[in-house]
Amino acid sequence: MSQRPLRVLLLEGNPADARTVRQLLWEAQTAPLEVVWLDRLAAGLKHLEDTGAEVVLLDLSLVDCAGFDTFAAIRGLQPEAPIVVLAAAEEEALALRAVREGAEDYLLKRQLSAWALGRAIQCA
Repeated sequence: MSQRPLRVLLLEGNPADARTVRQLLWEAQTAPLEVVWLDRLAAGLKHLEDTGAEVVLLDLSLVDCAGFDTFAAIRGLQPEAPIVVLAAAEEEALALRAVREGAEDYLLKRQLSAWALGRAIQCA
């Protein structure tokens, strides 16, 4: 019997960072994952409405939205969806605010590792 993949929505505005996150997810994978990468909040919101996701990995700096508003828009649409914020060092205060407002966790991009992403996905 095959296990159904965990649906992960990666909302990441930087293509290089998106490649890194996908590579690290592949390295950390202990169960099947289905990762969809989008770089715009509008596309992410549409994807969540149409398909949903079991975990959202969220960059706070997307092409069409930045800062806490990015988190608030996802949280407003999918209040139950586990969100892991991917933050640049200068966004750490915003990431902490997102955790206080309901994000599962945040990870600093400069410290990303397969282990940290794997743990965040499993805990979400």
